[in-house]
Amino acid sequence: MAAASDNKYDVYNWIIEVAKCCTTLKQSIHTNRLAELFLDKYGDLDMYYDLSQETWRESSKAIEKHLENNRS
Repeated sequence: MAAASDNKYDVYNWIIEVAKCCTTLKQSIHTNRLAELFLDKYGDLDMYYDLSQETWRESSKAIEKHLENNRS
């Protein structure tokens, strides 16, 4: 899986989709690293702040869902 293009908006949306697939804390940490690399490459602080918050939110939801499924 990869971003549709090198366009920062495509990369942003791709990172969000990756975050939604996280099922472990390690994956969540790596997804946050993708957000940091986004900042390094594009230098857009506003998008980085939004992306960072969104990746942690989405990956947290995915991890919680995974944990709930394993409790059953």
